Amino acid sequence: MLDLPLVIKLLVSAIPTPSTTNDNIDYTMHKIWMERIILPILNSSAINHQRWTTLFLKLNGFDFNIKDLPSIPLNPMLLADLFRKYPVHFPPSTFDTIKDVVKINISPGNSIAFINKAVRTSHELLQSNAGKHWLSVWGTRENPLSLGAFQFADLLFDKTMNSSGKALGGATIKTLQNFIIEIAEMHYSMSGVFGLDTVIGELDFPGRINSPETHKFFKLNCIPLLTGLKARIKTPRTVNWQYNPNQQSQQTPVTWLITLQILKGKYWQQDPEILADTDIQEFVRDVTSHIKQLAISEGPCYESWRTLKQAALHQFHKRHFLSLAFEFGLLEKVETPDRSFVDFLRFDLASEFISEAEVREDENPLTVMQLEMLFYYWGIDPNEVIRTRAESLAQMLNNR
Repeated sequence: MLDLPLVIKLLVSAIPTPSTTNDNIDYTMHKIWMERIILPILNSSAINHQRWTTLFLKLNGFDFNIKDLPSIPLNPMLLADLFRKYPVHFPPSTFDTIKDVVKINISPGNSIAFINKAVRTSHELLQSNAGKHWLSVWGTRENPLSLGAFQFADLLFDKTMNSSGKALGGATIKTLQNFIIEIAEMHYSMSGVFGLDTVIGELDFPGRINSPETHKFFKLNCIPLLTGLKARIKTPRTVNWQYNPNQQSQQTPVTWLITLQILKGKYWQQDPEILADTDIQEFVRDVTSHIKQLAISEGPCYESWRTLKQAALHQFHKRHFLSLAFEFGLLEKVETPDRSFVDFLRFDLASEFISEAEVREDENPLTVMQLEMLFYYWGIDPNEVIRTRAESLAQMLNNR
């Protein structure tokens, strides 16, 4: 649990588990505990924290209006964590409060940035508990996403949030999506903050899938969010960024990790032993469409191809690899040795699936027949590279 005073830690850990129905004692006890104990504690902590902040600014000579900061408890992560679990009990202003904390830590305004710099450059302040606390709340460098963005991402998979016809604590699925897009845009329009890939990677939407229900929420909420983000990344970074000595590229941010997250989440499987033929065919179509994007992209694509291939190879159980190899390996017939870039990458992926496949003695006869047909067409292909690789793959399978 978070680093909290013992009494608060005990009260938070003792919150009764809410029931799924509203007409029993469990729900009543949970509601009473939240509204009569937890929320008043958070409100009292926010008032005391505001007083402390006012005193901190005054004692250290910082000219800053306390009203420009959101009113939050001593530990803002506690507020975000409780909001993630029980948004129905929080007032409508809570969502905006948590949003403001995250945005300030990602991109503080000039006044807060000045105070943060002054604290970091003062040995006395930096080593003091007061200075450390100020930076932990308004200038954290570890991960500002943990102050609310992670929790908001979890709420996209929350049954109560998805089934509610009204805002909970000021949040709806749409406003959660919009905020995540907003902070992603903040990161790729700035310098000096970890990049867009890191943000998307740390939010890790596919990693939050753990059931058919959450898989449904991924398809309903996260795929539109991620595709919308890709569509909005059209312009280079800000003019101010171009003059920053730490800038690395003036191109638009790469969206490849977003593509891979959509692919990974879309084809999540609860039972790795079961994979429908329709899912295999749709997966092959999706991966092939990404290969075609690589074929027309400017510049080197080795790293993108490597990550796409690894994503494809780690998506399903190895017992399905021969079926996947068959679908990827069905290349268009050609009369000359020249083949398209897309054909070679599909063949490369099919070869990897065969090399890594888990071949069992009770293998489906249809799969064996498909594989024999695949090797036959590869063996008469006009391209020598394909013929040679097919021979080595066939020999490898025979030796297993």
